[in-house]
Amino acid sequence: MRKTEIYQLLRAKKITTPMIGASLEVSPQSIRSVIANGKGSRRIAQAIADICDKDLYEIFPYYQLLDAEKFQQEEKQAELDRKLAKFA
Repeated sequence: MRKTEIYQLLRAKKITTPMIGASLEVSPQSIRSVIANGKGSRRIAQAIADICDKDLYEIFPYYQLLDAEKFQQEEKQAELDRKLAKFA
């Protein structure tokens, strides 16, 4: 989702980045950075998604790619562990 759309969702709920920052005990700049870059602190991204009543992946697709990559790495590691188990 584009940053302008995220800000529109927040405006509709009358929520500002300083309000989110105060709630999470981070700077408003940290909130704006996550919105602008579409990545960064997962905790901040999840909080923004929750406030907007949206799925994390819908607002910040980066995390879906990150999670898919992590899953693939875990699958490869599990396969390697199974293959090497007979040598242990």
